[in-house]
Amino acid sequence: NNTWNDWTLSGALGSSINSTRINSLRLDSKLASLYYPNIFTVSNIVMDTRAYIDEKINERRQLQSVFGTAQLGWKESVYLDVTARNDWSSTLAFTEHSSFFYPSAGLSWIINNTLRFPTWLSFAKVRGSWSQVGNDLPLFYSRLQDKINAGGVVQGNDRAPFDKLK
Repeated sequence: NNTWNDWTLSGALGSSINSTRINSLRLDSKLASLYYPNIFTVSNIVMDTRAYIDEKINERRQLQSVFGTAQLGWKESVYLDVTARNDWSSTLAFTEHSSFFYPSAGLSWIINNTLRFPTWLSFAKVRGSWSQVGNDLPLFYSRLQDKINAGGVVQGNDRAPFDKLK
């Protein structure tokens, strides 16, 4: 934070790392049915190609970020706010762009600090802002993998990898 004459300036910089590891097993009899009705155990699922198995073993994803924000003020009346953030995501590893940038800017004017108003109006403010947002992909969208269904049946990829995302 800094102040000189009619001006104020404040800002912050930061970074973060978000790491996630997933181990899960999801079983669903779906259309395959159960050997015995209303007994919901793994051993009671008829494991054929109609059953659904979704197993995630040691899936990892990491998001690394740097960001900053600044506010410039004049006479406690007009404020310019800007932010910037850049993220690097492991889910974008096989795409043309392994990171994404998203900025924002806002301008505020506290009108009653500049102009005189009747006493019944205690506060008036006008604000405008613009921003962009970004997000990474779910796991394995940029490099698809075959899936093994119930009964050991391999299901091949049914879509093209998203390697040209921006």
